[in-house]
Amino acid sequence: MPYAKIEKSGCCERHGSVQIRISMYLEPGDARYDECHIQVVDTTSTEYLEGYQGKVYKSGLPIDFGAYQLWHNSLPKVWRNTSFHNHFIYADPDITDNEIKSLMDFHLPNFYKAWCDSKNLRSGWATEKRIRPLRYDEVEEPSNFALRKEQAKERVASLTEISSKSTLEGRTFPATEIDVGVNTLDAGDTDSLGDTYILVGNPANDAGTIDYAELYTYDNLYEDTKIGTFYGSSTSYTNRDYELIGDADGAP
Repeated sequence: MPYAKIEKSGCCERHGSVQIRISMYLEPGDARYDECHIQVVDTTSTEYLEGYQGKVYKSGLPIDFGAYQLWHNSLPKVWRNTSFHNHFIYADPDITDNEIKSLMDFHLPNFYKAWCDSKNLRSGWATEKRIRPLRYDEVEEPSNFALRKEQAKERVASLTEISSKSTLEGRTFPATEIDVGVNTLDAGDTDSLGDTYILVGNPANDAGTIDYAELYTYDNLYEDTKIGTFYGSSTSYTNRDYELIGDADGAP
């Protein structure tokens, strides 16, 4: 039976709201379980902690990437159950644990239904829930927003290990196809931490809005991972908006 839990690396205060990342997982016997139960590098192993011993540039990138790949592929592996979907909800600072649990119970079966039907997972997002969260920094007086922001931060810090195994029957909903923009198969597969990559041709940059993203990564990404949209030209771009997504498991 699929289950959901809070992934705190993707929780934060956002424009005066509490952003909560709900990660959804499968168990043996669930549909397409093998797609999410994968081998990943054991980041607790001695070999990993000792680090790559080959020569690197000042940026930290390996000079001989082939040698780096051989080292990376030789590292001990462990089996990990990765999420089949992650959903973000935005709530007032006074949201209760029971209210969060109810939202998890509601969303989990719908996204699992879309997964079972091999549909775009946006089909599991209930139409009535597709509401852009209010940006309180744009509508509140500065003093009121400052108070709300602190309350939201406090609520994020107090989030508990809430989980869900909903038995509700799932539904799917109308969903437009996702335009993923320019093919990125030829993009580099390693680079320095902290870099920003902009897919200029992606139409999301023109509209400035994005409500669903698919991310593929060779190696693990950690808690400060963000996805956003940009505008500009040449080598100068301005971030229009972004969202913290937190940890993301990589799969070679």
